[in-house]
Amino acid sequence: AKVATDSPDALEVFEDCLRKTYKWTAGLEPLREACDAAHPELNNQAEKCNALQKRFESSSCLHATKQDDVCGCRARAVDHFETRRRSISEGESIRQHIYKSAVQMGCYIEVLVSDGADKREDLLTCKDLPIDTSHLEIAFGPVPGEEVACSPARLCSESWLSQEYKAKAWHSKAPAAVCAACGTNVASAPTPTPAPTPSSARDVIVHGSGWAFIALNSNTGKAQCWGAQNFGGSCSGLDFAGVTDVYGAQGGFLALNKNAGEVQTWGNYLGAGGRYVVSGIADVAPVGGYNFVGINGNYGGVHCIGHFFGSFDCYNGWESQSITTIFTDVYSTGSAVMALDKNTGEAQCMGEKGDPAGSCRGLNFTGVTDVYTTAYAFVGLNKNSGEAFCW
Repeated sequence: AKVATDSPDALEVFEDCLRKTYKWTAGLEPLREACDAAHPELNNQAEKCNALQKRFESSSCLHATKQDDVCGCRARAVDHFETRRRSISEGESIRQHIYKSAVQMGCYIEVLVSDGADKREDLLTCKDLPIDTSHLEIAFGPVPGEEVACSPARLCSESWLSQEYKAKAWHSKAPAAVCAACGTNVASAPTPTPAPTPSSARDVIVHGSGWAFIALNSNTGKAQCWGAQNFGGSCSGLDFAGVTDVYGAQGGFLALNKNAGEVQTWGNYLGAGGRYVVSGIADVAPVGGYNFVGINGNYGGVHCIGHFFGSFDCYNGWESQSITTIFTDVYSTGSAVMALDKNTGEAQCMGEKGDPAGSCRGLNFTGVTDVYTTAYAFVGLNKNSGEAFCW
């Protein structure tokens, strides 16, 4: 109403306010334009950061799995060392006693066959003869300390989030996305447990190793083994509840529960019901006589279980190549392993030094539907095109 006033004083006040408002809004306009221009860049950067976070957490998960393998291996090695030390120490004491007895016996014989007049005094000397057994003492040395921390903070735990994200200077302005724990996806509503169905002969699957068999009822989780007991023919006392797959090698068996991520082995060199928790195992193949190789379908990587020996070193052989690829299937000959992603046609091979089956570089596996093996070679087949090749 005052804009239309005829009062010079009121008009002057209004014009002064208008000039101040113009100056203030004129300074805001460049800031608004810059803010609008920064929004797309912010969104692009957020997408890049989220992708890098996902990659970082996947790598952290793989690192934690390998760390568990190392720590578990060290614990078993220390236990084996202590067992052997106790056994050898008992034998060490016996050897020292035998050596002392032999030296004293030699002294007694020398006195008895000598021409000395006072043999009684010489025999007493033999009885109290000081005997050095230091050359029969074994210095075992101390157990080396842990080179890695075997109780690290677990991925997505509060301490891990604080260490990796929340304690960083950037977190207050650019907080991390929701952390994805190892082997998990977005939680879904639980499905009701179906009622158990009656068992029948169709629920029983028979598997064989080199010297034994196992008949497993997939519905009840009960199994019966027969054959050479040391090669997997005895499985009494083992729990097969939830087992989804069974694999046989010459020396024994491996049972896999894909849902729980649990692996169980028994047989020669494979232990008596040795259990390992390895989440995400997608496929398993026997290697040689006493080994199994499993591929991880969650974040890539290879798990080796069994008795690896000779020039075929499963762990080091695979670690020298990329282990981040997620494969769908694994195959093996007697001394070589091939992992294949049937979706992309990507493959990796490894094997003993000099084994041509252990190298598949340069081969094109796109469209391969099946792989067949012998003790010394692989055959890849594309059933759709009818093409096949071997190496």
